[in-house]
Amino acid sequence: MKLITALLLFGSMYASAQSIQHVDYKIDNDQVVVDYDLVDGGAQNISLQYSINNSLWKSVPLHACNGDLGVVETGKGKRIVWLPLTHLENLSGQLKVRVYGTNLPQSINTSMLLVKGGLFPMGNLQGKEDEKPIRYVKINNFYISKFEVTVSDFRAFVNATGYKTDAEKKGGSYIFNGERWETKKGINWRFDPSGSPRSDMEDNHPVVHVSWNDAQAYCNWLKNATGKTYRLPTEAEWEYVAGNADKHTKFSWGNYQPFNIRVSNLADENTASVLKWTKSSDRIFWGYQDGFVFTAPVGSYTPNDLGVHDLTGNVAEWCSDWYSINYYNQNQKDNPLGPAKGHSKIVRGGSWESSPKETLTSSRDYHTPDFRSCFIGFRICYTEH
Repeated sequence: MKLITALLLFGSMYASAQSIQHVDYKIDNDQVVVDYDLVDGGAQNISLQYSINNSLWKSVPLHACNGDLGVVETGKGKRIVWLPLTHLENLSGQLKVRVYGTNLPQSINTSMLLVKGGLFPMGNLQGKEDEKPIRYVKINNFYISKFEVTVSDFRAFVNATGYKTDAEKKGGSYIFNGERWETKKGINWRFDPSGSPRSDMEDNHPVVHVSWNDAQAYCNWLKNATGKTYRLPTEAEWEYVAGNADKHTKFSWGNYQPFNIRVSNLADENTASVLKWTKSSDRIFWGYQDGFVFTAPVGSYTPNDLGVHDLTGNVAEWCSDWYSINYYNQNQKDNPLGPAKGHSKIVRGGSWESSPKETLTSSRDYHTPDFRSCFIGFRICYTEH
């Protein structure tokens, strides 16, 4: 307790926004008790952050504090209780603490589209074995995000919670280093597909280097923050939307191969030059250029018939289901949720580096829940009951 007291006496505490006022603290045994008022501007994502010896600000982990943090409505008499010794081994030096507030990510709340349910033929007789047989599946009404989750959206989540991704905890993420594919240490959601740090100009690009676990944590945060049951789409919901409902088109833009019309961010001739693929490769949409080598800002291309962007290409997207090669044989017809258990999670849609076959609406991919790479992101949905 004496050590914490000394540090705070030589440190400082302040708010990050004008709407956070009257910030004060006191020491109670091994706890730091922070009081503040949130006076205007509507609800905010509130986190407690700290800096030691003028280091970069870090968010206090959720397990080390409780009280009025996360999504907090306006009002007086807010309180956060922090237990520094539960996660800080070295407290030597000057400690600074701030109450940090960010606006709720409006892009999430305003970009959800109602998808009216229906019946559609799921699968592809000309596809891989795990896409067979075709079965007619019924989907109920649900809401899906118009865009893929962006770097800006994910940053709001991290700032509010202090969350650490699998890439940060488990040794980096999978990238193409200019010569070969490799897992590179230090790469996380703050980096682009090439492994370079994202600039502020790329906040509207889809977030990558995130695992299924990370995407699920994001959904859980949104669910707690808003009261809506945000989740990842099921595999069947995803294919229903990507194929334009009962039309079940080959790609989200239709049934034709793209040439002169920019329909999506795909493995084009720009990508081929960077990844050193030759004209003999079947991984490229030859004769097509989408204007980007790696990811494109979300919404850069015309949406599909349902108003949803980037379902084919840009980044592949995590779904909620476990993967099974024989699942279609089980003939689950009404809002199928996938197998009850498994080893890998479904990934759909293909990305900026995926082959034409891999970007078909019916194509299925899968990875372990902790896998992260430069070509997988996610979008969200929810169902009203």
